[in-house]
Amino acid sequence: MSAALPRRLPVLSPYALFDAPELASVETLRAVFVVTRAALLAANPELLGDEPTARRTPAAAQVWLADLVLTHADVLADALARYRDAVAYDRTRDTAAEPDARTPF
Repeated sequence: MSAALPRRLPVLSPYALFDAPELASVETLRAVFVVTRAALLAANPELLGDEPTARRTPAAAQVWLADLVLTHADVLADALARYRDAVAYDRTRDTAAEPDARTPF
């Protein structure tokens, strides 16, 4: 498999959640992917090898589907990370323009 399991997930500040509350569900989904990846790899250790799935014979349906889930989860996790980066960039740009704009009181 491609990506390694992260040692630690990012922590969102209250200001980040105030500015972009959707990040709570984005980060929750990313955490679910980490747990799902670990569980699927534990249940299908043959996926840890460097050999592509197509070369494994016979390829059990469960292993093939686990590989498919992991591949799609990686793509979605990357998209979620890019979304979070885009939100962080917008927050940085907005805060630089108006330093007091993010104070919720």
